[in-house]
Amino acid sequence: MWRTFTGMVQFHRYAPPEALRPFIACVEVIAHDGPVQTASAQRVTPDGCMELNFNLGDPLLRITTEGAQQLTGAYVVCRHARPYFVQRTGPAFVISVRFHPWGAPRLPLHELADAALDAVDVFGPMVRNVHQRLLRTTHTAHALAQVHEFLVGALRASTVDALVVDAAQRLSEAQGSNALHDLQQHYGLSARRLQQRFQHQLGMAPKAFMRLMRFQRALRSLHRGSSCMDVAFDQGYSDQSHLVREFKAFAGIPPFRYRREAHPLNDAMLLERAVG
Repeated sequence: MWRTFTGMVQFHRYAPPEALRPFIACVEVIAHDGPVQTASAQRVTPDGCMELNFNLGDPLLRITTEGAQQLTGAYVVCRHARPYFVQRTGPAFVISVRFHPWGAPRLPLHELADAALDAVDVFGPMVRNVHQRLLRTTHTAHALAQVHEFLVGALRASTVDALVVDAAQRLSEAQGSNALHDLQQHYGLSARRLQQRFQHQLGMAPKAFMRLMRFQRALRSLHRGSSCMDVAFDQGYSDQSHLVREFKAFAGIPPFRYRREAHPLNDAMLLERAVG
């Protein structure tokens, strides 16, 4: 479907090659060329991941409470705690590399949280050359091969903390106040040491990660049609008021309003994703 437009949102997901799987969850290709006059701002909720995006279409607008930012070329976004909106200014075509929460390059990730910045600041000037080659590419397979080749080189010296990966996967499904204590006992680590290793690899504390993963599960349950009462009970919230507070924090609106509204981009990008 390379750069073919149909007036509808097209979303395709591709698995990374074996060499990149410790770091990258998937590569996604998103295209939309509907009339600009009908383009609305699309809500995007946090998932704890970093993305490397190659914008091969018209500029996108990233809208937050601080204002609007134009996204062009190659750029990086980190979604850790706050929602934002994305709006087309014309035909959209983006290749998006989604990293695992623990798979991003070793940077001060807490400083990048909920930010969007030039990919050169993270991956160096070679990423601009990749973007220029992608603009000239005419086949999906060729484009993916170029992205994969670049990332294999860029991540050659990267490593992941196997203990933190295992802990993150456990916490992604954990419920209850004892989950962190149980992990500390399991690994023989103090609360401070576990937090340090999490912060270093993921850019957030384990408690914050667990809270975000619970929101992700609640979001998927709500999308599948569960009631707010059932979501609150099934995901371990103390009551519906607790669920509403958390939803407002991560989505910007309460769950009953979220369910009434259409969120096609967020549905495609986030709802079927799972940690690991």
